[in-house]
Amino acid sequence: MTPTTTGIQYRFTRCVTDPAVAGEALSIPNYGLNTDAPSQLVMNDRRELAQRLGMPILWMRQTHSDVVEVVDGPISSHENSVTADAVITRSRMALAVQVADCVPVLLWDEKTGTIGAVHAGRAGVEKAIVAKAVSTMAGLGCSTSDIVAAVGPCICPKCYEVGQDVYDALVAKRPEVAARTSWDTLSVDIRAGVVKDLENSGVTNIIQDDACTFESAHLNSYRRNPRCGRQIGLVAYV
Repeated sequence: MTPTTTGIQYRFTRCVTDPAVAGEALSIPNYGLNTDAPSQLVMNDRRELAQRLGMPILWMRQTHSDVVEVVDGPISSHENSVTADAVITRSRMALAVQVADCVPVLLWDEKTGTIGAVHAGRAGVEKAIVAKAVSTMAGLGCSTSDIVAAVGPCICPKCYEVGQDVYDALVAKRPEVAARTSWDTLSVDIRAGVVKDLENSGVTNIIQDDACTFESAHLNSYRRNPRCGRQIGLVAYV
């Protein structure tokens, strides 16, 4: 975990095994319950992570929605206990966002001790879920100028090929995501949409881990292998 100055820590995990290797579709560790891995193995990975942190972790049941939930008090379950694609809290706990191509976004305001975790895929970018999460934090008394955002690894536009219908529908709403793949076909840049929403919301302190999930040997990519596991973005108020 990377510490900040006032007790907030964050990280974007990597896999120990190479999920791109044939026969190793499910990475170690694997934090995704909605994968082909036995649920007990995933629960063990989640349990071990919570033990290392010394605090409970809130796991979302992510549905590519624009639902932002404010959570009070630690939730001790290792299950996906909150149905949302963004969670905000001021409790001393950790928040996790599971990804395998989508953008994990971690938010924090050190002055108020508020943290947030956001799952932003193509649907989330279209629905501006990151902007909604920042707005929710502002509604809790955070100043957007004090909010820090960490934007984690996701599939890059050089690798994220989409069809004409998907491209047209998203670019009509979010023109900043228009892109081309490295083989010169239609693509969308979901990271660009996330960053644009942060900037438009008044968040200027943005940290980026710009690794591409599709290209990295130590990141899961659903586009590369639909049987893959899940890595996470993790933010904790300790």
